[in-house]
Amino acid sequence: MKEDFLHFVWKYKKFNPVNLQTDDGQKLLITKSGFHNYDGGPDFLDARIMLDETSWAGNVEIHIKASDWYAHGHHLDKKYNNVILHVVAKNDKVIFREDGTKVPALNISPLLDLGILRQYKLLQQAKAKIPCHSFLPDIDRFIIDQCLDRMIVERLEDKTKEIQDVLQKEKNDWEYVFLIFLSKYLGGPVNSLPMELLIKSISYNTFQKKQNSIHHLESLLFGQSGMLNTIESDDDYIKALKAEYFHYKKTEDLKPIENKIWQFLRLRPGNFPTIRIAQLCSLYHHSPRLFHTLLMASSPKVARQILNVSASEYWNTHYVFNKTSRKKEKKLGKHTANSILINVVIPFMFLYGSFRGKESLKDKALSWLENIPAENNSITKTWLENGIKAKNALESQALIELKKYYCTPKQCLKCNIGIKILESQS
Repeated sequence: MKEDFLHFVWKYKKFNPVNLQTDDGQKLLITKSGFHNYDGGPDFLDARIMLDETSWAGNVEIHIKASDWYAHGHHLDKKYNNVILHVVAKNDKVIFREDGTKVPALNISPLLDLGILRQYKLLQQAKAKIPCHSFLPDIDRFIIDQCLDRMIVERLEDKTKEIQDVLQKEKNDWEYVFLIFLSKYLGGPVNSLPMELLIKSISYNTFQKKQNSIHHLESLLFGQSGMLNTIESDDDYIKALKAEYFHYKKTEDLKPIENKIWQFLRLRPGNFPTIRIAQLCSLYHHSPRLFHTLLMASSPKVARQILNVSASEYWNTHYVFNKTSRKKEKKLGKHTANSILINVVIPFMFLYGSFRGKESLKDKALSWLENIPAENNSITKTWLENGIKAKNALESQALIELKKYYCTPKQCLKCNIGIKILESQS
């Protein structure tokens, strides 16, 4: 048994409330269980109880063992002096507050609903990827939709936390921070950090000055990537990049990052960092204020058109420098554009709406997710195997959040679906 199970039992009153007594024999009546506190301090705040004929108002602390009070240092903490009841599964020690007064205890173990306890153990011991998979067919779709609505908000809040941290460091320069996150995303899992280091190795002012020419922008980024340092070539394109970058290096006091940090191994050629850098240059050459341009787009379709750029001509016949390949235009396709919208543009849009107090932008972000096809990945496939199909990107993102932060760590007691399953057992 875990402490969060006792929190659930107390919060939803899933125990026998008749003829309750504290450890010292006082008659106990619970009139209000209190508000669940997810921050520091006692577990439930503003509870109301009767001990014999006396009414008490204060907080409730919950532990598996009474002695955990001392293990957690509550006897030294003034914040716990207003605890009026200690709820425990094993009352192994009499406990005292920091001010020296005794805290009455309720041993809840004999009062537990055995059906709920049994079901909780089954969920916690389940080996399946979705612990509650066998119960899903019996869960009302309204409960599932309610859960997904909560998950998508949590998903967007999780994604925007990192953006907020970088915005704070960069003095709320939205365009520059968007460039950083877009570059990281284009780099994919293995080249995310190199792409971030590349962008941060250049002042945004220098980057902006080169945007009017695709050649200037490519010279700057490929030069700063360190890739030009190791290339010897008679190719006119490469020679022009090197000459231009050599000039920038002196005038802008630039120092390239290490070439060796770039990963090509086991990547599809279309995801090579050379191609992604070239596409990034094309994006910002065509849309110098890319974040603002995407923010003003009327629909995901219009946004995809903005993102639907091709790398410059050299890359039609190359995936890497100095090695010719079969001719193919290196476009950011529809699938990649949708992924950028889901994972970069929409979180930025949602956060910008919060930052500016514009609910319309937050609603627009959610509406876009509803109008982008659901993602097809291992997590959405797992849900599909268990009878839940994502209708759109809003639902696929919500299901990813649910699987990652609730199903995998078995946080069933914090999940609407898990709570409903346990409630149905009482």
